[in-house]
Amino acid sequence: MDRLLVTVADEEFARNWFVEAGGRAEANEPFQRVASGFWQRRAGERVQDLVAAFGQEWRAARLRLVVTDNRNQPLRLTSLKAAAPARVVIVKRTEAPAGPWRLYFGNPKAEAPNYDFARNLPHKLDPPPDRILLGPRRDNPTYQPEPLPLTERLPWLIYVVLGAAVAVLALLIVNLARASIQIADLREGTA
Repeated sequence: MDRLLVTVADEEFARNWFVEAGGRAEANEPFQRVASGFWQRRAGERVQDLVAAFGQEWRAARLRLVVTDNRNQPLRLTSLKAAAPARVVIVKRTEAPAGPWRLYFGNPKAEAPNYDFARNLPHKLDPPPDRILLGPRRDNPTYQPEPLPLTERLPWLIYVVLGAAVAVLALLIVNLARASIQIADLREGTA
């Protein structure tokens, strides 16, 4: 989603707000702020939904809207809707379309495509494109997830490396202590 549409029953108000996004409740992911702003409605103004725009799209399992009322009466929120832009895939028709067509999605690291075809499309398509329905969703059999970082594949390795570093430092300290004791004993013997 990229915005919240909030219906407020109050006729007159001025409030600061912010929206936070978080993961599933059982994931224990902290909320992070995704948008903030100021809502104001003066007496006599037309009542319409207030918009909390995020500035970019966010995927979240939970959202938290915080409105700062200070010492005023709390706002009477009557509805709250999350909204996102509609996505349409337009494909140039060929004389003999080979099928079946496949649509791959879900890679959050993928960059947006940048095709001349999309840039040259008119705002109104004539004739309008045919609509097709998507079949059932299936996993991609050739998908290989990125390997986990070494520290996640072998979590014990960090403790081995730190333990080895501590052991080396301990040996250095013991050698320095012995050397300083010998030097001190030589000084006492010559004195």
